[in-house]
Amino acid sequence: MKNNSTVMTIINILAILCVGWLATAFYKGNESFADFIWNQTEEFSVEIPLVPFIAIGLLGAMSYILMKKLSKRKKTFKSFFLPPEFSEQDERERAITARACRNSYIFLTYFVPLIVLVLAFEPVYERIFPSLSIWIVLLIPLVQYLSYYFTIRRQES
Repeated sequence: MKNNSTVMTIINILAILCVGWLATAFYKGNESFADFIWNQTEEFSVEIPLVPFIAIGLLGAMSYILMKKLSKRKKTFKSFFLPPEFSEQDERERAITARACRNSYIFLTYFVPLIVLVLAFEPVYERIFPSLSIWIVLLIPLVQYLSYYFTIRRQES
């Protein structure tokens, strides 16, 4: 379970970073579109790079291949949408997963209000880094994955 959780945590973190990259690209593209709508300009252009799409596609393919390779049991289509951490084999693994989920949930109850407070200052930092709010929101699942992962590592050792 330790190697699988490490690999899947790395893939999840990379996926969050790719989603943030893609959302930032969409944000920048939508700025010119909003300019076109609200300022009644004659023309507009939107540039959205293909690299984030390619990165997400490669990451998805790599995740699919690794899940098939690391899985000891036959996977159904529905099981590919469940987190791999929920494929416990015995009572010990179920107890470890339950503790890790509990710790992740508790950590989120403190972290989400902190994120909301930081987002309240968006008018201050918006001009410096306009897409920072996207990255701040993506911190929520990132912290959740890391909290879960470190709890599992601590329990298994």
